[in-house]
Amino acid sequence: FYFASGLGVWFSLGKCSGAAEFYKRRAIKIFPMYWCFIVLWLIFRFAIGEMTIPMAIGNVLGIQVLFGMEGAFNWYITYLLFFYLLAPFIKKLYDFLKKDLLCLVCIGAAFALLYIFCHVPQLTVGLSRLPVFALGMYFGKRAEERERFSLPGQIILLALLPVGYALALYFGQDFLRGWDSGLLWYPVLLSVPGSCLLLSALGKLWNERPTGVFGFLGGWTMELYYMHIFVLEIYQKVFTLRLGIPFSYLHLLPIAVTILLGCLFLRKVVEWLRGCYNC
Repeated sequence: FYFASGLGVWFSLGKCSGAAEFYKRRAIKIFPMYWCFIVLWLIFRFAIGEMTIPMAIGNVLGIQVLFGMEGAFNWYITYLLFFYLLAPFIKKLYDFLKKDLLCLVCIGAAFALLYIFCHVPQLTVGLSRLPVFALGMYFGKRAEERERFSLPGQIILLALLPVGYALALYFGQDFLRGWDSGLLWYPVLLSVPGSCLLLSALGKLWNERPTGVFGFLGGWTMELYYMHIFVLEIYQKVFTLRLGIPFSYLHLLPIAVTILLGCLFLRKVVEWLRGCYNC
């Protein structure tokens, strides 16, 4: 999600006259749906007795996450908004460096510095995603400039595709260790460029039909993110922990249907709110 966000943000920045316009557009796009979602989530947390008013305010403002306070759950959006604030400066840095190698060196240095100097868990979990976001912006830069990878480069990227997933599966054997260290998801980044190459090739073979499919899904990414974490938390905390219903793969279909219906509900509520505002 952070990689895809960085990729999209690069193109969004190119359509804006400056940082102020970019921030305004991001706010208009994100906050109406964010507030609908966060209210639903807070109501659920209050209903199961895991939320107080101070904790709710802290999560909405991002204080709970940044200071490692009790009841923090809204870390993802907090850091995403922080990365959006940094995005215009990252773009200026890339424009100043010009050379792709220097951009990649800066991203690698950011990874190294975060792991060397940041030992605060609540900060590491978010800030360690900043290089991922920056890497997405770098690939957005490459795509905008229509720079093609050389044949040896394409071979390397495709060869890294299975390597990334294999490493993620290996480190995922110890889930908590993989989660805490980032080794559960960082190896998958090795597979992202190769996956993009394959999807591009499929698009050409199938007359761009996959582009329409991914374009449709891309238009619903925010709703899908919000609703999947919300529905899965309800399933885990109500059905699994409180009612003692063991997990079954048969549950995946109703879970998926519930997520999709929730996405539609969220989209309709936001459209209604925006319609009222325009009136």
